[in-house]
Amino acid sequence: MSHRELSHLWKEAVVSRRSPRDIAKTMHLSIFSKGMLSSPAEGIYMIQSRMDDILIMEVKGRSGALYAVDLPQTGNEVLWLCIQLQGKTVFPNGANHHADRLMSFMAHSEGYTPTLAAERQWVLFFGLTGHSRLQLLAELPALRQAYDEQPNNTLQSISISYLERQIIEGLCKKALGPFNALYQSGVAIGKLFNNYTIQLMQPRVPSKEEAQIQIYHRALAYVRKHYLVNDLTSEKIADVLGCSVRNLTRAFEGRSLGVKATIIAVRLYKARELLKSQSDLSIADIAEMLHFPDAKHFAVQYKKCFCRTPREERKTGTVWIKDNLRKRK
Repeated sequence: MSHRELSHLWKEAVVSRRSPRDIAKTMHLSIFSKGMLSSPAEGIYMIQSRMDDILIMEVKGRSGALYAVDLPQTGNEVLWLCIQLQGKTVFPNGANHHADRLMSFMAHSEGYTPTLAAERQWVLFFGLTGHSRLQLLAELPALRQAYDEQPNNTLQSISISYLERQIIEGLCKKALGPFNALYQSGVAIGKLFNNYTIQLMQPRVPSKEEAQIQIYHRALAYVRKHYLVNDLTSEKIADVLGCSVRNLTRAFEGRSLGVKATIIAVRLYKARELLKSQSDLSIADIAEMLHFPDAKHFAVQYKKCFCRTPREERKTGTVWIKDNLRKRK
């Protein structure tokens, strides 16, 4: 069974516990005796609770418009874990968080408002502040390092695994009275952060589309740097990049130019610079320097690219230089 199918079954099982007519009763955090239930917007239900340094919040429902979530205010920096079960959340820095994803962000509570898309939503927020935040970062040095290396204080999102679902299920099945709610919540949140950090540190394998984009940009950079190399071919570029010629060719599919045409285009743009700036070089010299078979072939390719011959380009460049000198005088 696929990950998506498992996710769907898990959601259906949770929602079917109680009558779907009362959305609030299907929310995970409804078991917290001190949880404050509210409906800040039509179709949206929210449960909030604070226990010492621990902040928890759940948002569920469907709004007809974008809805900005006001995170609980503490006056201190808060380390958050966002579990997106349904819908999409957009953060102030532009990061998008989609369904079945888990991510972490650090924020000062004042003025930090994630925005929920106008669709069915189900989001859990677990936050740590004060001593608890410092203690967790001390126990998870990899998480602290990830934040040190991330300037916008929003870390990468990862898929919610079966382990995270088990932790959430286990927390919400317990009878949490005022005595053990703080302890049980702290243990669960610590496990969630630990699992997130472990997955965050695992080497990320790029998707096929991402890999092709990387190959394209690396190939383009190589061509721009080594356009004077005589044997600059697809085989040569693929060998340098450590990929097959087929993968290199696929990376250029859908682009305006293929591999060979890109090499020619880069050389033609360099030729344009030389025609305007190096009057001592003949057109034949430039054609030979840039590895065109001969001046005639070079002229044909140049006209296709710039709609004028190299000779016409040089005349235009000469006029521009003379006009520029007159202006300086």
